[in-house]
Amino acid sequence: MDNNRKLSSEELEALLNDVESDKREPRRTTVRKPKKKQTKIRFDMIIAAIVAVCLVVGIVFLVVHIAQEAGSRTSSGDSSLQCEKYPEISDVVKNYLNAYLISDSSTRKAQLAKYVDDMSDIDESDIKYNNYVTSYSEIECYTKPGPYDDTYIVYAYYKMTFKNIPTSVPAITTFYVIRDKDTKNVYIHNGVTDKVSDYIKDVTEDSDVQDLFDDVNKEYNAALKKDKSLRDFFDKLKNSQTKSTTSKTPATTKK
Repeated sequence: MDNNRKLSSEELEALLNDVESDKREPRRTTVRKPKKKQTKIRFDMIIAAIVAVCLVVGIVFLVVHIAQEAGSRTSSGDSSLQCEKYPEISDVVKNYLNAYLISDSSTRKAQLAKYVDDMSDIDESDIKYNNYVTSYSEIECYTKPGPYDDTYIVYAYYKMTFKNIPTSVPAITTFYVIRDKDTKNVYIHNGVTDKVSDYIKDVTEDSDVQDLFDDVNKEYNAALKKDKSLRDFFDKLKNSQTKSTTSKTPATTKK
């Protein structure tokens, strides 16, 4: 082949096209993928999360504990004064009061023992006082939740009729009643602790209880104003109680 042969125009154009094609092709480069960073364990964040959970649990426990303590007074639900809410309590109070009217001593004690848990707390002066009473009527029991589950503060309203006195007089007595967990029967609990006694005093200061006491007191004064024989009876009763207290007081001696 003759190396000095001149290229034709067609051959020269084809050669130029090949060169241009080589220029347009991009150079392939190898791209290295970045290495994955190793995840570091953040112990400080884990500890913070554990502390946060402990705080939440602690707060929940504290709230529940406080609610239980505060709820001891409202363990039976509504803390407002309820009239005749528990018929079984009313029956016990009625039977208890009427048992005092039994003249025979042994029969009276046996009957009273059905409705109280401790006969030793029955005051003999109460029995003597009831010797003047001929009947108890219009008995109504107003209740408040007690300091513990299945306990009740009972304000028993009733009217007493005395011998040879036509006008009956209203009265109100406070009882501490407990429901037996096994039998579900209710009974009057005598000899309350100081804690329960303080609780009863606090509950009695509630406005709805004080309103009840005020109404009974007004009714009592109206009855005394209406019947002179009733006034005379209570005056004699007060004088006899005063003399009895004085006779039990030891006389003082001068040196």
